[in-house]
Amino acid sequence: MSSAAFKEAMSRFASGVTVVVGTVDRELHGMTVAAFSSVSATPPVVLVCLGVNSTLGAALAPGEDVSISILPASASTTALRFAGLDGHEGDRFEGVALDAAGSRVPTIAGAVASLLTRVRQVVDVGDHRVMLLDVDEVRVGETNEVPLLWWSRGFAEAVRPT
Repeated sequence: MSSAAFKEAMSRFASGVTVVVGTVDRELHGMTVAAFSSVSATPPVVLVCLGVNSTLGAALAPGEDVSISILPASASTTALRFAGLDGHEGDRFEGVALDAAGSRVPTIAGAVASLLTRVRQVVDVGDHRVMLLDVDEVRVGETNEVPLLWWSRGFAEAVRPT
């Protein structure tokens, strides 16, 4: 099976869009991630998959703080910024509203929900690192805005069936 065929099949699965933030050499780094999932409710554990060559993927290790912001449908520009696809040069956080209350790692302001986590375990699988994260705190957004989705190589918006 070719990598292209596998990628095409996976593009047919809709995923929520998140921004994952951590520190590397005492500097904040953030990236857009669609490979995010709940693993366990007791204890609360989630996972994210980061490219082994990404700054965060290469640097994060057990015990480090990581935030995950689940983006609302209105935040496609934020998703593009943290994916490095908006043409912005320099600091990805420039001009982006953050919520840093009570955390070493900020979340994206206006997120549908945010999780403050700590890396539990890192497993290298092919060209990605699977990071299991213990959830220390959950913040649910104040709006009922639908989440931003990634589907078929583009953004999509969730619609509840009537």
